[in-house]
Amino acid sequence: MLSKHLLVISSTASAIVKDKTVLNSKFVSGMEKFADGWDGPVSCLIPVYETIEPFSEPYDTAALPFGVTHWMPGTPIAQDQLAKADVVLASGDSSVCLDLVPMVHGIGGKIAYIIENIPETRRRIMLLDGPRSPLRKGRALLWMQQTERRRRRAFARADGLQVNGYPAWDLYAKLNRDPILFLDNRISADLLATADDIDARHRRLLDGAPLQIVHSGRLEPLKGSHELVPIAAGLRDRNIAFELHIFGTGSLEDEMRADIGARRLDGQVHMHGSVDFTSELVPFCRAKGDIFLSCHLQADPSCTYLESFGAGLPVVGYDNRMWTRLQETSQAGWVSPMGNISAMADAIARLDQDRQGICDASSRAHAFAAQNLFDTVFDLRLQHLQRLCA
Repeated sequence: MLSKHLLVISSTASAIVKDKTVLNSKFVSGMEKFADGWDGPVSCLIPVYETIEPFSEPYDTAALPFGVTHWMPGTPIAQDQLAKADVVLASGDSSVCLDLVPMVHGIGGKIAYIIENIPETRRRIMLLDGPRSPLRKGRALLWMQQTERRRRRAFARADGLQVNGYPAWDLYAKLNRDPILFLDNRISADLLATADDIDARHRRLLDGAPLQIVHSGRLEPLKGSHELVPIAAGLRDRNIAFELHIFGTGSLEDEMRADIGARRLDGQVHMHGSVDFTSELVPFCRAKGDIFLSCHLQADPSCTYLESFGAGLPVVGYDNRMWTRLQETSQAGWVSPMGNISAMADAIARLDQDRQGICDASSRAHAFAAQNLFDTVFDLRLQHLQRLCA
């Protein structure tokens, strides 16, 4: 393939702090992968905000293997910002990107969109995002409907579509001539649980040791984090021997710590705060975890599912569209009714009596993750974009 310029237009937030560009570390890893595999220059357009997104850090952009250009949220992207691009990969979740197809085609380029959210998820995020008057909610819902029509038009006209997760695939894939499905995650081959990790977990489970339950993520209402401690209380009340390890920070952290104390769960529920994914979270899950507890209320394709699988942890989670479909496909966990704390505690209590079932699901989780490693996913996406240039 002749050298081509790949431009990624992202909805991931950046910030400028003391002349340093603060970027999401997961986004940087993905862009580095694109730069490593692409035959030609790679750059990104990324929105800049005043607040800093979780899991971000400052970068010297001159040292990155891809170019970084900022655009202000809410302002349209100008055609001269696309002028050097032969292939554009644009965020389909960002309304600003939905009018780019004629602009890119006008300069002789190709464009693919990447999408992960569905209208149900967008509505849930809006309704849970702080207090709004009925009038403001109504206006926001109307705007979402209008934007969704633009989104579908853009996907139908684009040269390709990269779909993260099953719910968006079911809704949007049929609109585009060249769609691909992928499951985003950060598990590389060196992070994948080893056979020794799996064997040690199985021995611990079958020996009857207390269940080691893990949760990680932002501690926010959107993530269902407020239900973690009540579920732990339900397990205690059912006389289940367990420990719950919670990794992450967020607006609910202080409330959750207070709830742990009030329910006298200090010896069983442990708040670990925010830790490094590669050097701390993954090793902990591989060495000490048995199952992952997900109270995720949304249908978005959280990478946490695959990343838990990679550590060998099967998932017990609420029946949102993503986890329900992933559980059916992988058979690497269990589905519980949305928002039903008692049912979730009952499900984990049953698992405590079926240790072999946890072992079997752990092996299936590991095998599924091994088929969807970080490098495998990005190779698929790179090949798709390269095909657009052929």
